[in-house]
Amino acid sequence: MPHGGLAPLGWRLVLLLSGVPVCAFNGSEFGSCAVHPTLLSDRGEALVSPSMPHAIETIIRGGWADLDEDGPALVSALRRKEDLFAFFSHARSTFKEHLIGTFSVLAAWGQPAEVRRAGLFHTAFSGDLFQFYVYDAQNATDRNELRASIGEEAEALTWLFGTVFRGQLLGLERVMDPAVLAAPTPMAADGASTAVHHRLLGQLEVSNAELAKVMVITLADYLEQMVEVNGWRDHHQVFLPLSLYPGDGKPGLALYWIAPICRAVRNHLAVVPPIFDNCTRTLTFEDERAARDAYWTVVLRESELTVQAQLSMLDEATTRNPFVGEPWLHIAQLQYRLGKYRMAIHACNQALERIYAMATAWDKRRSYASWVGFARLLHVRASRSARGLSTLPYSENMPPTSGGLPLVAIEDVLAEMP
Repeated sequence: MPHGGLAPLGWRLVLLLSGVPVCAFNGSEFGSCAVHPTLLSDRGEALVSPSMPHAIETIIRGGWADLDEDGPALVSALRRKEDLFAFFSHARSTFKEHLIGTFSVLAAWGQPAEVRRAGLFHTAFSGDLFQFYVYDAQNATDRNELRASIGEEAEALTWLFGTVFRGQLLGLERVMDPAVLAAPTPMAADGASTAVHHRLLGQLEVSNAELAKVMVITLADYLEQMVEVNGWRDHHQVFLPLSLYPGDGKPGLALYWIAPICRAVRNHLAVVPPIFDNCTRTLTFEDERAARDAYWTVVLRESELTVQAQLSMLDEATTRNPFVGEPWLHIAQLQYRLGKYRMAIHACNQALERIYAMATAWDKRRSYASWVGFARLLHVRASRSARGLSTLPYSENMPPTSGGLPLVAIEDVLAEMP
């Protein structure tokens, strides 16, 4: 069964197809699976849980620089401009956090060194829509400084990213526009190049390989900051902002164009990202908006809606947008509350599979690590409940807390996480 490709009402524990676990990520090495030896679905099939990929574990530990063979040099490069990156508020976090987050997404997707390093500094020379800069794209000293830190190929890619009009590449401007929703312009023929406006050179020819790299960085860049109210876009660069920052945290709409752009460049990438079924599938603007709004209705009106009404809306969300994990995690919580523990386990598995693939939170109200940690802990509780055990591995030989609560060793909880 394709990643992100479950049929409607797929949460009814359709877990295996022809003996292949759904969390195998279509045979890629992005993720692996863990099968609990005693838990079966209502159909008698093994409940299969996605194991945490090494890159995701490293990111959650805070060791992002360990994902690059020259990590210490990257850390030093950020520190040289620490004040400029750390004290500038970006879309939803600091500029520094956004840059590290973009690097982390690209690293989790297995992108080559020059791509992930360019992601770490992608708008340091500014951008086509981002007017702020740290390095002067016209200054040889600035370029040499960055080149010495991240390498010649990565610096050239960073400079390209920050100085071309990306809206012209693949017709991105029209693909992104909800009033147009154009299909991406086909890539140039092999060996050919694409002419694009360059803010310093007037026009520049970009190869397919360069274009694909710029685009995959663009996808990670947008996914990392995808909120409806964006600090730099909706406030810093607007004379009279019309919305209050930070808004309510509602996810932004961008997957409708990210998916087709990913599909358009997939054959020109060294490694294809695991999102959107390895960049082979898309979704419409209408489906993304309807799915987001159904999910957000549950978030805002939880106290007013019945559990069944919430499940119905969340099912609509996962059916119309099968590529994000947070709606599945809400389903898991409701199924757990109803005592349907195996269904809760399955929903946790679906949530983790998608959250691992995207490598950043879709719902930015909580950090990526918080979503992952909550899903894994709920998985533990549902798994124990399904086996008739206590919901947590209590330390029975230790006295309770002064408030009468049985103690639980976090080490024991982690040992049972998928």
